[in-house]
Amino acid sequence: RVTSETIFSDGEKSFTLDLKDKVLSLSDFIVPDVDTVSSLKQVRGKEYSNSVDKNTNGSADPGQTLNWFGNGTTTDGFDYGIRGQVDAMANSGDAFFRAVIRNQATLVFSTSFDDKIYYETPTGANNIWATANQIDKPGPGIDLGVTDVDGLELWGGTDANRFSVYGDPDVAVYNYNSNGTTTALYTQEEIAKAIGVDDEFAELVNLDAMMTSGRNLIMFSIDPIEEAGLDGGEIWVWEKGSGPADFLKHGGHLWNTDFKVMETFGTASENVNALEAIGSYSGILDAGFEVIPVKSLPLDTVGGNPIPLSI
Repeated sequence: RVTSETIFSDGEKSFTLDLKDKVLSLSDFIVPDVDTVSSLKQVRGKEYSNSVDKNTNGSADPGQTLNWFGNGTTTDGFDYGIRGQVDAMANSGDAFFRAVIRNQATLVFSTSFDDKIYYETPTGANNIWATANQIDKPGPGIDLGVTDVDGLELWGGTDANRFSVYGDPDVAVYNYNSNGTTTALYTQEEIAKAIGVDDEFAELVNLDAMMTSGRNLIMFSIDPIEEAGLDGGEIWVWEKGSGPADFLKHGGHLWNTDFKVMETFGTASENVNALEAIGSYSGILDAGFEVIPVKSLPLDTVGGNPIPLSI
C-alpha cells in the first residue's frame, strides 16, 4: 500500500518520487519497448551541427548549430560564439542517458562523412533513422544542406548547452552557461587518462561525440588515433573521478575497437561522431499508479524554493 509520495520537479527532463522512503529517478520507470523505434515526429527538440558549421541559409558560420524538424527544413539554433568548429553536442541532463547505458533505450548515432543518422535497439536491430532530406535539404544558392552530421542533440528545445571544439588542445568538453560564457567541464588530459591513452599520444585525443548527465557522467567517442590502436568506433561511458572508462555495452555487444561499425550498419566510416538516445518513459507505481510525462510548467515557489506536492 502506498503511504506517501512526494513529486519534485526538476525542469522538463527529470523528477523524483519519494515512495515508501525510497527515492526513485525517472529512469527507474522506463519500460523499454525494443520492437518500437520512436519516429522523427515523436522526438522533439532536434538539433545538429554540420561538419562545416553553417547557418540555416548555408553560409559558413563557426559555432552555429541548427534546429531540424524531420522534413528537411532548419532554423538557427545555438551560436556558441567561438571561432572553431563544433565537434560534439549534448545537454547537461540528456534524456535517456541512464537508460541507453543500461541497454534500455535505442542508441542513435552518425559517423564521419555521413549525412544520415542510424539507430541500434537494445536487441541489436538497426537501420537508418533519418536521411539527409529529412535532416536538412539543400536550399537555394550556396546551401548544400547536411553534408556530415557532426553533432546531435534531441529532446529539448534549443538546449545543447554542452559542446566540444574540433582540435582544441586543452578542453574536451565545454559548458555553455546561461549568461553566454563558456567554462571547461572535461579536459583533454582527463579523457585521455580515462580511456588509457599514453601521455605521448594524449594530445591526439579529440572528443567528437557525447551525451552527458550532470557534471560527472558522460558517454563519448573520439576521433581515430592510429598510434593508440583506436579506430574511432569506440564508445565509452565514464563517471568522472571513478577510475577508467568502460566500453558501452548495447545491442548485445561492446562498442569497442573489435566491433565493426561500417560492416554492421553500412555507415560511411568507422568513426562515430554523433551520439544520442531515443525511447519512451512509462511505468506503474504500486497498485496501478502510472507515471506519465507532461509538459513542464513553471514551479510554484516560496522564497525561491520549489513547493513539494504531496499526493
